[in-house]
Amino acid sequence: MSVVPDTVPGMDSASGELDERSVLAAARASMLAEKRAGCDLLIAAAQWADLHPSDSLLSPAERLDVYGEDAVLFGGAGTPDVAETAAGALGCEIGMSPDQGRNLIADALDARDRMPQLWTQIRFGRVRRDTVHRVTFRTRHLSKPQAGDIERHLSGSLPRLTLGQRLDNLLDAQIKRVDQERLEQEAAAAVRDRYVRKGRPDANGMTYLYFHTTEADARASWTAITTLAKILKARKDQLPPGVPVRGADAAEGRADGRDGLDEWRAVAAQLLQTNPGLAVRIQLEAHQPGLFDQAADTLTHLQDHDDHRPGSQDRWQPAQPEVPTADDQHEPATNNPATNNPATNNPATNNPATNNPATNNSATNKPGDEAADAVPHGSATDASAASTDGADAVADGVGADRAQDAASEAVREVVIAELVTGLIRQLDFTKLQPSAILHLHISDASLDGPFGPADPQARLARVEGLGPLYLDTVRHWLGQACTVKLQPVIDTGSITAVDRYEIPAAMRETLLTLSPASRFPWSNSLNRRNDLDHTIPYLPADRGGPPGQTSPDNLAPLTRREHRHKTFGHINVRQPDPDTRVWKTSYGRVLIVNPGGTYDLGTGNLARTLWDALNRTESVMENRIRRALDLIA
Repeated sequence: MSVVPDTVPGMDSASGELDERSVLAAARASMLAEKRAGCDLLIAAAQWADLHPSDSLLSPAERLDVYGEDAVLFGGAGTPDVAETAAGALGCEIGMSPDQGRNLIADALDARDRMPQLWTQIRFGRVRRDTVHRVTFRTRHLSKPQAGDIERHLSGSLPRLTLGQRLDNLLDAQIKRVDQERLEQEAAAAVRDRYVRKGRPDANGMTYLYFHTTEADARASWTAITTLAKILKARKDQLPPGVPVRGADAAEGRADGRDGLDEWRAVAAQLLQTNPGLAVRIQLEAHQPGLFDQAADTLTHLQDHDDHRPGSQDRWQPAQPEVPTADDQHEPATNNPATNNPATNNPATNNPATNNPATNNSATNKPGDEAADAVPHGSATDASAASTDGADAVADGVGADRAQDAASEAVREVVIAELVTGLIRQLDFTKLQPSAILHLHISDASLDGPFGPADPQARLARVEGLGPLYLDTVRHWLGQACTVKLQPVIDTGSITAVDRYEIPAAMRETLLTLSPASRFPWSNSLNRRNDLDHTIPYLPADRGGPPGQTSPDNLAPLTRREHRHKTFGHINVRQPDPDTRVWKTSYGRVLIVNPGGTYDLGTGNLARTLWDALNRTESVMENRIRRALDLIA
């Protein structure tokens, strides 16, 4: 039978009304109690393991004759064996399954016997149980000295971090530092485990096509698909035939709020796989506009020139000789064989002298000569000569046309060949390569030689978005089918304040390169897309705002929700230096946030003294802004 309490935490027992400070006090007490309870549970689990040691079981020789339970190593190397059934017995009493009970005992033994500094924090209730589990589980495969080495580097940071990417990055870096040889062998073996697989179709005919590959190759493929998808989406109304749109153009304005780019990614992936030539054409037209204009203009000019050439309509047909029409075949004046005396055509009487053009005029023509002049030109001899001359002329014309056509085609082939050659030379295929920015953070010690230093810690690099990686892995990424463009080194001292609300790109890059971690209490965000918030709110110049309000000394990264809480959530903040923010809640709690995590100073005298000291050392900018606000009020 359960008993319902008369009051609930945070309720004023006298008035029965909720009070903000009472609720917060109750919530914090519950959180601290939960943390303390988690630590006490770990201590109890370790004691339970001590009550069920392996020497309480039958010896191996005895187990050959009598069946019995085994001794099991729950924790990592250096922890004692425990009776097999200990985990199940503990779980039944505290509401856990045997596997959960086993994990609890393993966490407790790892912390106590392999990480003494962490165990001290557990004894004092300073660390969350889920944090302990993350650390012990990730290091269980390591040797006891390796686990102790990691603990010495991490134990001081654990109370200031919550579960999330920051803690995971710290763990990854330390594990790779102490276990480099094994991890490099695993990485080399993993590269040989790449594959592409197709899933089974569902009832709607949809399926999966996925491939398992390196992070570098996957990012390059994702970037290439996304780049083409954006081009297809932007040109969805002018896409050429052959693009498998299949309804992607109707995906915008969906009820689920998606922008439809996922559908266009599917189109882009399909196009890259099944019609890469068309994909290249679309990308070239997008990245190099006007590339084909000159070729198209030249080919159009050639076609127009051919169309306006005489005889161009049938230049591909063989030329035919012209046939004389009936009007051209004149009948002779006299065709009587009797009058066509061969004697009159005697060559002897046909003196060339009488054909002198000077004497061959109308006055000297005798009537008797008219019969001879009336002899038609269509006689057998003249007709044969005329036929031969006409055929020769037609043949000459046909040959000339064909020669001209051959020359024109030769010119066309040369022009087209030059155009193709010129286009190929102008093609910039590097613009088709997927581009990605790799933010790589390395120490000075990592640059001490072509193969890196001997210290494993210096052979690590931090890659934003991926966490710690070996430098050899990064070299492998950048050394295969990759064009590397190094950005200029950022000189943090050259970043000066500006007199506008918008943050210059160089200033943003500088701040996020130094540390992309959010400066909000207990935040785990490491996102480069975080907002950069003005610690002292920006005041426009026309309202009396001072110059230089946007500067690294007055900016810090926050997520959008954190930014809105800072703006509307009744919380105060100071920024004594670019990397540190000091927050004070409306209930008096003071928290310091820097790249190392969050330090809770509580609400006591120390917290109040620090906050008062920060207020007394108010910056010149703050004084000017506050004076301007007072004048406006």
